[in-house]
Amino acid sequence: MAAATMLPTPGPTVQPLPREIIKWLQSLDLSFAVKNPRRDFANGYLTAEILSRYYLKDINMNNFENGTRLAAKVDNWELIYKFCKKKGSKDGIQISKHLIDPVIHCATGAAEALVYHLYGMLTKRQVQQFESTAQAQAQMITVPAFMRDTASRRLKDPEIDRIQDRYSRSIGRSRP
Repeated sequence: MAAATMLPTPGPTVQPLPREIIKWLQSLDLSFAVKNPRRDFANGYLTAEILSRYYLKDINMNNFENGTRLAAKVDNWELIYKFCKKKGSKDGIQISKHLIDPVIHCATGAAEALVYHLYGMLTKRQVQQFESTAQAQAQMITVPAFMRDTASRRLKDPEIDRIQDRYSRSIGRSRP
């Protein structure tokens, strides 16, 4: 019998934002309501708008584009990253590239994690965090070999192009 793989149980993988965070976002009077955090925070515009509410003189919203192009997203997040590097030592604002990159590419749960992080940084309060890894593993079920993803299904994964192949990099170095 072939080896079985572990897959998450069907259903929503990301919990909705807690009421406390939704009320906080609504109190900031943002230019548009957050309906789908994964999509709404991807371009960095809402993040910049949230930061501009706390740092009026430091963030000029005219520098940010509310677009869906990858170039616009990267430009917006680069401005936010530079702001955080500048203010990080004084005010404790830290947003790392490891937190930004999955949000740009709409990874599952990344936008929610960013909102939790922003809420904690800016309000100095914490909300109950995501479920623990032990609970997540308890939700995993064993899937028989015939139900595993095929190679074509895995190649359609949007994150696949971000994986570097060690073999191709070593061949590229050996050529003159």
